[in-house]
Amino acid sequence: MKGWEKYDKETIFADKKKGGLLVTFLVEYKELFKLKTVNASCGSCFTAYYNNYLNTLPMEETKKEKCDYVLHKKYENITLKYGGKRIRNRDLTNKLAIELLTKHPHGEKLFSVIPKVKVVKKKVVKKSKK
Repeated sequence: MKGWEKYDKETIFADKKKGGLLVTFLVEYKELFKLKTVNASCGSCFTAYYNNYLNTLPMEETKKEKCDYVLHKKYENITLKYGGKRIRNRDLTNKLAIELLTKHPHGEKLFSVIPKVKVVKKKVVKKSKK
């Protein structure tokens, strides 16, 4: 079961035709989690399936920087824009966290930990007129 993270859940759920993304995802999900049945008609169930799948993915190996921010658990898998990349604590970087703080309507409410940042005042040098 690879590659489902490149689709957002709305795209998968919208393709309900025989052999479509939803059917394929649910078949592979049942195999991965060794389930007998899944509920394809329940939107909240499908959201849970999709999030369970995302949580089974390995952490990105390229992440080297330690992030000083922590998302609240309920905001795991949040996106910055519709259809955008899912953001989780294990993939979060300081740069991405600052982007969420500034661009997301809820900003600070998304985070359980926000580091205190020192504000350095810049000294303005006046040029003398000649």
